[in-house]
Amino acid sequence: MESAHLAGQVRDPDRGRAASAAGNCEPSERPGNRAPREPRVVSIELISFLFVAVFVVILLTGLPLAFATGAVAVFFAVVLFGWPGLTLIVGRVFTLMGNYVLVSVPLFIFMACVLERAGIAEAIFRAAHVWSGRMPGGLAVAVIISCALMAAMVGVIGAEIVTMGVVALPAMLARGYKKELALGCICAGGGLATLIPPSVVFIMYGLTAGVSIGQLYMAGVIPGLMLAAMYIAYIIVRCQQRPDFAPPASAAELAITLRAKVALLKELILPG
Repeated sequence: MESAHLAGQVRDPDRGRAASAAGNCEPSERPGNRAPREPRVVSIELISFLFVAVFVVILLTGLPLAFATGAVAVFFAVVLFGWPGLTLIVGRVFTLMGNYVLVSVPLFIFMACVLERAGIAEAIFRAAHVWSGRMPGGLAVAVIISCALMAAMVGVIGAEIVTMGVVALPAMLARGYKKELALGCICAGGGLATLIPPSVVFIMYGLTAGVSIGQLYMAGVIPGLMLAAMYIAYIIVRCQQRPDFAPPASAAELAITLRAKVALLKELILPG
């Protein structure tokens, strides 16, 4: 009987193959057991859109920028990674706090406040205007020169724009300069702080990319001065084409002697 049974299995090999397959079936493949669902993957585009939307909504509530940024980071860390995601934020914050190079950022902002409060920014602007007064758009040219000099002291775009806005904008509007030209040259001149060292942008990029900050400073001097020169050339040409953009200098400004200009030159070389 046993030999007959074995002979039947040999004659019908599919029968043994089916039995072994049924015995070796994984639990997830057996009838009645479904495979677990894969976690849903959210696209980076959707995450970026939600990040910006939530950030704008929080800013509209009047929360300061620093706290708004932190709130958005905590919210998305919990949503995407769960409560353990908070440890990522804490570790990242302590890592940045231990980087002594970042201390220069608030110190640059403090330097801009000192320049504005002490009247140094106003003295630089006045001296630059004395030398550029005969040019078309002399006040606008003085703004670019002042921004180039202050960029070497401040290094922060926002601080430089705010300082020059307080010092130069009222004077330009009072003399009849077009608002477009006044605001444009202040914002464009403030952008020189990204190229002319010491620049906070170079510091952040050097720390992130592992590049020498000193070499970045050396590489930004000539492009920054070239950009300032192109701004000045554009202002002169534009004011020649459109004299209504910038009224000509007054008789008192044209009467300033060369000796007086040289005396004021110290404000550009050694401000304060």
